[in-house]
Amino acid sequence: MSAAALNLPDPLTADDCNCDELAVVEENYFDRGVRAEVMILALAAVQTLEGRLEALDALNQAISQDLEKREEALKRLRDLTLGQ
Repeated sequence: MSAAALNLPDPLTADDCNCDELAVVEENYFDRGVRAEVMILALAAVQTLEGRLEALDALNQAISQDLEKREEALKRLRDLTLGQ
């Protein structure tokens, strides 16, 4: 039996490295499609969050108005009870 030979690439030294060539990214149609799909999902998430934010703002405004009405009612009640 013979020993298994490793077929690993030789490590690059700093002199052998052409970093500009390695930094070039080739984009294919699949990458573009995945990018367009991720952008669509991100946009949908932003739109959903904006819708929820608008709903929460409306709810906050309604609750604030209700609180003002309650405070006015309590003030009138205090005035009536203290005025007797």
